[in-house]
Amino acid sequence: MTLAQRLMKAPLGTVIGESVGKLKSVLVDRVETIELPLAHMIPECISNLLLPVAVFVYLVCIDGYAGDCASRFYRLCHDDEEF
Repeated sequence: MTLAQRLMKAPLGTVIGESVGKLKSVLVDRVETIELPLAHMIPECISNLLLPVAVFVYLVCIDGYAGDCASRFYRLCHDDEEF
């Protein structure tokens, strides 16, 4: 439920008893304090954790392929010397 909808359902005495500045503080300023972690820190932390894992997996695949090619090339070159 959004903050505005909750405010509409609050008892009228509660809303009228508060100053406009305090209501603005609740609706705008406190939402801005929540926005920083939700919009920036969480996605950045996820990407900062997943990028090294993805690079590691990529390097393992490349290294495995390169190692396989090198071993086949080595066997191809040295098989001719045995005859």
